[in-house]
Amino acid sequence: MSRTPFDQLSKQLMEELLSPYGQVQINKEVLGEARYIDLWFSPRPEIAPDTSILGLLGRLTAHPCLIEPFRNAPTASELESCLLKLYSIRIDSRREAKREKRPLSDEQLPHLWILTPTASQDFCKILEAMRLRAGLQGSTSP
Repeated sequence: MSRTPFDQLSKQLMEELLSPYGQVQINKEVLGEARYIDLWFSPRPEIAPDTSILGLLGRLTAHPCLIEPFRNAPTASELESCLLKLYSIRIDSRREAKREKRPLSDEQLPHLWILTPTASQDFCKILEAMRLRAGLQGSTSP
């Protein structure tokens, strides 16, 4: 369920752009307490599409990912909620791979992309500290 017109528009826009390249799910439910991922994308493994036409979005979606667009800079609490969704999905992916007795590398695990029009220096510092504490790779560049 979308909270704002921006939320709905961003989900619909990304669904339209990404659906030719893989599976898109809007408001994917996360097990446990009711949580929803704004947009879940899983590229089609059977094809190697040229996503260069999508620019940065094409590069961001080269791997399975959660996309959480924000109209304003997210709060620390909203960031924690996004990370909790990411970790829940990663745990589920590992369980599924173990159950199916198939290997799953860290590179195959989903990524989290938080899209925000702005981020304060304080927010970037919080994000960087969380990233380092969790041992994650990535950039916190505004």
